[in-house]
Amino acid sequence: MPNTKVIIAAASLLVLAALLIVIIVVTHKASGNAQNCPAEVQKCPGKDELFHLPERKCFLKGETPEGVCTRNMAILPVVSCRKQGQCECNYEGNNRWLVYHNETNECHFVYTQGFCQPGEWIELSKGLGVCKPNLCASEIAKEPGSELDWVAYNGKCYRLFTDLNLPGCKGPIQFFKNFPKAACTEPRNIRTSGVGAIPPAECPPGSFQAVNGHCQPPIEFDFD
Repeated sequence: MPNTKVIIAAASLLVLAALLIVIIVVTHKASGNAQNCPAEVQKCPGKDELFHLPERKCFLKGETPEGVCTRNMAILPVVSCRKQGQCECNYEGNNRWLVYHNETNECHFVYTQGFCQPGEWIELSKGLGVCKPNLCASEIAKEPGSELDWVAYNGKCYRLFTDLNLPGCKGPIQFFKNFPKAACTEPRNIRTSGVGAIPPAECPPGSFQAVNGHCQPPIEFDFD
């Protein structure tokens, strides 16, 4: 017969070990969070406010302060310090994907000329905005000012919200929240370990933080 006292003692040790592990993990996590925030970052009074270090003041999350953030950028949380805000591509305020360009310090919509040469537009490749031939250049030339109305789908040019009547399509071609390409069917909401939508709490490919290496692990997948 097993010794009951030995079994109880062993079980107690296992429980204590488990509790110790939990305490260590929680303490380490709290310590890590404290270290990730610069000492100068202050707690803002408002629930939806973020502290912006360069200006040393609080801004509302999603605010686009003139003279602080550049084109298509807004104050959004820093991944490593959620109470700190910085100018980031305003992906929370737009369905159409934005990519950050270091040289201009601006964010540009996909399928627009942006920082590219005439006859080219921006596409997302391996987490970066790249210039590729504009498949809709002739259509845009016919209607000046209509650049945001056109997108690429399966290697062809289409006007947004067109019913394609193609196999697998469940609606007009459009942009879905947190998905980088125009689609005619709402994409499945899967994480960055695969190809799909990006949860708002993570670093979207092409964003300021992703382009500047603030997000780990690095983006290695493509949407082509």
